Amino acid sequence: MEGQEIDVFRTVFEEHYPIVRRKLMALIQDEAAAEDLAQEVFIRLYRNPPDDPGAIGAWLHRVLTRIGYDYMSKKIRERKLKEKQEQYYDSREQLLSSGE
Repeated sequence: MEGQEIDVFRTVFEEHYPIVRRKLMALIQDEAAAEDLAQEVFIRLYRNPPDDPGAIGAWLHRVLTRIGYDYMSKKIRERKLKEKQEQYYDSREQLLSSGE
C-alpha cells in the first residue's frame, strides 16, 4: 500500500475497530478472542479490500460474522473432541480397574 492508502486504511481502522470488536464480543463472549478476531478482520480488509469503498461497513460486518461463527464452530468441535477423549479415558480406566 502506498502512503495515501495507508492513511485511508488507518482512518477506516480507527473508525470501525471499536464496532467490530464490540460485535465480536457480543457474538463470542470472550474478550481476548474478540480482540484477536477483530485484528483478523482488519488483516483481511488490508489484504483484500472490497471493490466499493462505500460498502466497507457491510463488508466488515459480513467478514466479522463469518469469522465469529467459524471461531464458535471450532470451539464446539474442540469441546466435543475433549469430551470424547475424556469418555474414552474414563471407560478405559474403569476397565483396567475392574480387571484387576
